[in-house]
Amino acid sequence: ANFQLAKLYYRQQKYLKAEKAFEDVDVYDLNTEELSEYYFKSGYSFFMLKKYDKAKKHLFEIIDIDTKYFASANYYYAHILYSEKNYETALKSFLKIEKDETFKHVIPYYIAQIYYLQGKYDEVIAYAPPLLDSATASRADEIARILGESYFKTEQYAASIPYLEKYMSKTKNIITRQDNYETGYAYYKSGADVTKAISYFEKVTTVEDSLTQNTYYILGDCYLKNGNKNFAMNSFLSASKYSFYPTIKEDALFNYAKLAYELSINPYNEAVEAFQKFINDYPESSKIDEARTSLVNLFLTTKNYKDALTSIEKIKHRDDKLNKAYQKIAYYRGIELFNNKDIDSAITVLNKSNTQPFDNTIKANCYYWKGEGFYRLSEFDSAIVNYKTFLISPGAFSLPIYNTANYNIGYCYFKQKNYKSAINNFRKFYTNKSDENKKVINDACLRIADCYFISKEYSNAIEYYDRAIAIKSFDTDYAMYQKSLCYGVLGKYDSKINTLLVMLEQYPKTAYCDDAEFELANTYLTKNDNENALIYYKKVNTDFSSGSYAKRALLKTGLIYFNTDRDTLALQTFKKVVSDYPATNESKDALISIRNIYMDMDSVSAFYLYVKGQPEYGTKTETEQDSMTYLAAETKYMNGDCDKATRGFSKYIQQFPNGYFVTNAYYYKAECDYKNNNLAEALMGYIYVTGKPQNKFSEYALIKAAEINYKLNRYDSAAFYYSELEKNAEYKSNIILARSAIMRCNWKAGNYNKAIIAARELIGTEKVTEELLTEAHVTIGRSALLLDSTALAQTEFEFAYKLSPTSEFGAEAKYNLAYLQYVLQDYVKSENLIFEVINLVPSYDYWLAKSYILLADVYVKTGNIFQAKYTLQSIIDNYDGADLVTIAHEKLNKINNDEKEKAQLLLLEQQKIQEDEKIKFDNTPDSEKLFEEKE
Repeated sequence: ANFQLAKLYYRQQKYLKAEKAFEDVDVYDLNTEELSEYYFKSGYSFFMLKKYDKAKKHLFEIIDIDTKYFASANYYYAHILYSEKNYETALKSFLKIEKDETFKHVIPYYIAQIYYLQGKYDEVIAYAPPLLDSATASRADEIARILGESYFKTEQYAASIPYLEKYMSKTKNIITRQDNYETGYAYYKSGADVTKAISYFEKVTTVEDSLTQNTYYILGDCYLKNGNKNFAMNSFLSASKYSFYPTIKEDALFNYAKLAYELSINPYNEAVEAFQKFINDYPESSKIDEARTSLVNLFLTTKNYKDALTSIEKIKHRDDKLNKAYQKIAYYRGIELFNNKDIDSAITVLNKSNTQPFDNTIKANCYYWKGEGFYRLSEFDSAIVNYKTFLISPGAFSLPIYNTANYNIGYCYFKQKNYKSAINNFRKFYTNKSDENKKVINDACLRIADCYFISKEYSNAIEYYDRAIAIKSFDTDYAMYQKSLCYGVLGKYDSKINTLLVMLEQYPKTAYCDDAEFELANTYLTKNDNENALIYYKKVNTDFSSGSYAKRALLKTGLIYFNTDRDTLALQTFKKVVSDYPATNESKDALISIRNIYMDMDSVSAFYLYVKGQPEYGTKTETEQDSMTYLAAETKYMNGDCDKATRGFSKYIQQFPNGYFVTNAYYYKAECDYKNNNLAEALMGYIYVTGKPQNKFSEYALIKAAEINYKLNRYDSAAFYYSELEKNAEYKSNIILARSAIMRCNWKAGNYNKAIIAARELIGTEKVTEELLTEAHVTIGRSALLLDSTALAQTEFEFAYKLSPTSEFGAEAKYNLAYLQYVLQDYVKSENLIFEVINLVPSYDYWLAKSYILLADVYVKTGNIFQAKYTLQSIIDNYDGADLVTIAHEKLNKINNDEKEKAQLLLLEQQKIQEDEKIKFDNTPDSEKLFEEKE
């Protein structure tokens, strides 16, 4: 009765009740057939209740007995053993029923899995392939996995690839780092496809563990095989940072150092640090000699002279090879500092180079560039000493700069007003000229002529002005003007007039136009040709009404009228001088002439009435008080006592607002205010001076007014004063200053079209330095870029780089060329141009860092996320500027966040996640046969 009750519960799948009923059965009451049925159904009930020990015990009783329960008993018995990892015993039962109709569709997968879990990979390879043809999708994925891994474990890498790829592409399980590693390694070891190997390996390095270290090391070799040494270098560096595998760490560090040295592109000189670290950490390494040799060679060829110099100075015991390298590195570092305008530091480092006597050419060059440095510092005696030492140094004569030293010495003497010595050295240069720049030869002729002119050797001056004119390089108008002055002093007035007329005809827009017209007028006056004199004095007044000659020309016009008995015109002209140019020497002279005319007219009372209406010409007592008050303040100013001078000038301005010296007072007070950083007060003073007729302070006041506005970020106001300077400048250097500053003001103010116009104006100006020309082209490029005129931007940046490839503006131009290609989505060209920036000598940290950030952007666009992250981290670790480090952090964080988001999405898309690697238990499609119909 208990057995029948148990079977009833079993059919109803009420396994708890069945369990109780089966336990109450006395097996000795059952016959053989019933006994088999009892052991299977009770065992199955225990199995369904997950009481596997009891199930196993009951099923074991019939696994070797030929009954209708033979296959089912062995299946469930084997499954329990499989779950308990008792694979060998489970395999015996699975093999017994391998051909059974009920279980033959599932048993082979257990068998294949057991072979795999036992590490019997050859058996898996022999047994499993046929299963793929009939397997369901989920089982096919798993069979492909164990087959792929079995081939992998037996080092049959090429054979493993199709199975691993099938699993990776079809499975709904999460792809693990190990999966990616094995697939990548299979491609790597088989040599089938290194690029594919890289794509899998790059997915492994997300956790800091031994697998990541090993992967980075292999990635380095993959990149080498692919010809990408930059990426290989970065991978070896990453591998060297982990200590899980000491051998890999050592070899990776050495490989990184070698590649960094070979490529010579690392802006932070990490190759030097890597070799030093290798030598310190692995002094017994078999590669130690190679590392030391490479370090010396690296010092000799490095482009990061700053860090190289620091590194080599840390070495306590240097042999001749290192000292020779030190001499060269210090020299190049000195030149780099010189180009960066850090002259004092440049001289110090060049002195360090000269402590080593190995290379005579370098030693001679050091003396030359020290001379250049001292000249820039206006220390002319020291400059002369170094230039002269250069000239007698071994190895100097064959250098292309040899003769230039004579030219430079000439300038030193010229600056010291030692004109005789200046002439001697300029003439040495001119006599020995060969392939020197035409402009430099022209300049030497002009300076020789100027020295003769100042020395009053006018015939010699004319000779060299003529030579400069014949060269037709630059400042030809200046040479002609100076030549005319020589003729004037020599009394050759017709030659002077002819020279000036030719100059004005050939150079109608010359900066010396007002000078020439005024000199023509004076010369005609000297020749008593009053009418021609009047013509040119009037031209000066008309064409240059705000110039310094205007008041003098007007005064002389009045004098001509007076001397030719045209008193009415003379009186009108003199009065105009007084009214237009009050408180000037010319107005004083005009007033005397007015008095004389009135006296000749016997109208003295009319003169005093006129004078009374001129506030700046008060009583004698007032005039004396005016002068004394001003002179008291001026004396303090000239003695350097700005505090008392400021109070004195303020008192004068308040007491004599229209005084004779009021312009002087405002200017000198402004100078004191500027010196004391009282910029607002200084600006008021300078603006007052700029509003007065042209005077000796006008240009300086315009410059200072513009400078203060620029300092205060008032770029439009600064541009206005620089524009006024450009219009009224009597010195050509101030025209260049004005035009360059107008360009910068408009750029800073965001007036990009105006910045372009100003830059083009500067480019068209004579005697503009190469540095300013480069800046002008870069400014046009920058502005065009922001105005979306990419074609113009590219043209200008290319021109700027060709003009000055070693300057900071050149580096900026090359960076922007790379950026333009990035914008145009030509990432290959952009990357190539970026590496050109990195390879520039000298290097500029800001543009290096900017270029590396752009390189990271290129890597992101081309899918090289690993390289993008490394590149940004390199900036963060090595660059000092907070602005670009912040940008690098932001970009790196974005990449990391994007990766996390992608990983999260991948998790959400997984349809099925297995808890282990085993095949899921299958209760068979015919399991209902285990339950009989109700009898």
